[in-house]
Amino acid sequence: MGQEKIVLSRVVTPQGELQLQQLVEIDEKNHPVYEIIFNGVFLMASYNELSEKKLATLAIEPLASERQDIQILVGGLGIGYSLRAALGCDGIQAVDVVEIEEHIITWAKSLFSKLNGYACFDPRVNLIRMDLGDYILKVEKTYDSIILDVDNGPSWLALGSNQRLYEKPALLKIKNLLRDGGVFAVWAAQQCPAFQKRLEEVFGRTELITVQDTDRSGRSTDYFIYRTRTSENHQNSGQALRSKKLIQKEGFNFGFDPEACMQCQGKCCNGDRGNTFVNSKEIEAISKFLGIEISGFIEEYLIKVSYKFSIKEIKTDNNYACTFFDNKRNRCSVYPVRPNQCRTFPFWSYYKDKPDEAARECPGISLYER
Repeated sequence: MGQEKIVLSRVVTPQGELQLQQLVEIDEKNHPVYEIIFNGVFLMASYNELSEKKLATLAIEPLASERQDIQILVGGLGIGYSLRAALGCDGIQAVDVVEIEEHIITWAKSLFSKLNGYACFDPRVNLIRMDLGDYILKVEKTYDSIILDVDNGPSWLALGSNQRLYEKPALLKIKNLLRDGGVFAVWAAQQCPAFQKRLEEVFGRTELITVQDTDRSGRSTDYFIYRTRTSENHQNSGQALRSKKLIQKEGFNFGFDPEACMQCQGKCCNGDRGNTFVNSKEIEAISKFLGIEISGFIEEYLIKVSYKFSIKEIKTDNNYACTFFDNKRNRCSVYPVRPNQCRTFPFWSYYKDKPDEAARECPGISLYER
């Protein structure tokens, strides 16, 4: 006899019928147990937590020691487990989540919010309501990692039109959306040798990783994650991709390459004594990011300079460093919510007539001929 279930919502969307149901029981963490059925096909459940989180960590793991401003595309929101796991990894700057169903976004922000740790409200997250196939064809920005979890895998589709996501044209487009050394990971309920072959034809070496989860009856279930990477110089084929362009600002006699931040030793965070000013909104954002009260944050991390607040500095061997600079990893520990003063560097008014000084300060600067 099947477990008793309560239908919480049944809606008809342009893609078909979507049903949210709750089992008349709670899990071991005293959380409600949810299932989503799409066009009569099981789509996802709140008890498939382990494999969903593993998908994200496997997609980011190879990048964590290489870069600090990781940008990710997640295809499919679901319960929000993959998103939560991604946000918990080191170096995550931004996560774009593409989800076609408005109702799933609404549920993830409400009913599922405790399950996913309120991930949808993280300031690094950008929720995009759109068909993933359409988004991939139209978007021009690039990513360090792309995570695909919109079906039960290439051989068990939730939506027939998603078949194109697993074919060569879309895989080639995904490859071009990845930066050098970028990672592409796909969740699947079943092995699909034909899909793995296509991945190998487009990307080269591809791993098939088995991960274990538990179903509602307590039985161990195997799921599968396909993981592959682009080469370290796959974008050097004359394509004018965003990650290879210099950022330019009117009135400045130099350009800035943001990729240089990956090799820099934090020069803009270390040096002579100075001030990094923060306003009230920035104080609130950093406090929330650190998980402490605003009053405690001000007392521990800020000093008053005239009528403004500035972030405290730490004396090092030969100079001073921002208190949020991680010397071991050479990265900012609050990078996703760093102040505007840091975000706008090196395009400060001070450097407009001092481009040579800016170039000495920042290895990512390229001076123009004068």
